[in-house]
Amino acid sequence: MDQGGTRTVIYIAAAVATALIALVTLPAVLVADRDAAAADLTGEVNSDAIPAEFRDSVLKAGQRCKEISASVLAAQIDSESGWNLRATSPAGAQGISRFMPGTWNTWGKDYSGDGRVDVFDPHDSIGSQADLMCALARQVRDKIRLRVISGEPLELTLAAYNAGMGNVVAAKGVPPFPETTAYIRKILDASAKKYSLDAIGDVGGAVRLPLAPGRYTNQHNFGRSGSMWARHHTGNDFSAPCGTPVRAVTGGVAVADPSQAAWAGPHFVKILTGQRSTATWYAHMGRAAVTSGQRVQAGEVIGYVGSLGNSSGCHLHLEVHPKNGGYAQDEVDPNAWLRQKGLRP
Repeated sequence: MDQGGTRTVIYIAAAVATALIALVTLPAVLVADRDAAAADLTGEVNSDAIPAEFRDSVLKAGQRCKEISASVLAAQIDSESGWNLRATSPAGAQGISRFMPGTWNTWGKDYSGDGRVDVFDPHDSIGSQADLMCALARQVRDKIRLRVISGEPLELTLAAYNAGMGNVVAAKGVPPFPETTAYIRKILDASAKKYSLDAIGDVGGAVRLPLAPGRYTNQHNFGRSGSMWARHHTGNDFSAPCGTPVRAVTGGVAVADPSQAAWAGPHFVKILTGQRSTATWYAHMGRAAVTSGQRVQAGEVIGYVGSLGNSSGCHLHLEVHPKNGGYAQDEVDPNAWLRQKGLRP
């Protein structure tokens, strides 16, 4: 892996060498902890923020050990390669998880099952990334127990990955390198805010109307029956000219859901505030202004009114799901919900 991305080639090589020396007594293939599935330290993983082609590998890798969650691994990959499976750094780190050749020779394993150990195979690379990170986490745990180092285990593991375990031991904790402290904060921030669904938004905070006042006609059609809907109308329609900016009703994380394109259009967006808390849905938009995993604030433009999907004219279809349920499960009248928040839709 390309530990740090901006240090010199010499510093990278030294850090990797330090990490490898510290790991020579550990097996390259680690046995998964029995309680790993329930040990996502950053909360419920926001799997929608992980590119679909890598999702299963990341989720499986996140069950390898209880110390390293899928959301942490996703945040690392995002930082290292931006999900580019052909990534290569100037220092020579390769693949989606950015392994240096020497590190790959030790930790690379065939997780795709094709009989080859290929650093450019994302499944091999992601699985091997989890092995390396879990090994570092176990070393950190043992050193904390022996009082060789002190600090928060996940921060120390990320420090060992970025700067080498030797530097962590020398500092008796997180080494005071600006690059290392910045790396730790970057990964923890992304894993908590982008790749976790726990407490990603605050629905108790600001709430905004989805369209600017005076720019729409409220159809007040929640719950209506008709030929346009399989059961009943599960949201409320706000008629407005195509191209009118659509704003997030709450803060949270945006999730694009193309699986609902048949009725909602290809630019269907949900704003999530947590695994089992309020989600707002925005359908029929002509264009989205956010991408999956992007954190947004209430009132931020997330797209533009359109008439795509099962639609008969330019409008925004808004749904409110207080428990983040699925289609026709826990929806409530958006008008009543907005009025409860002190707004006049």
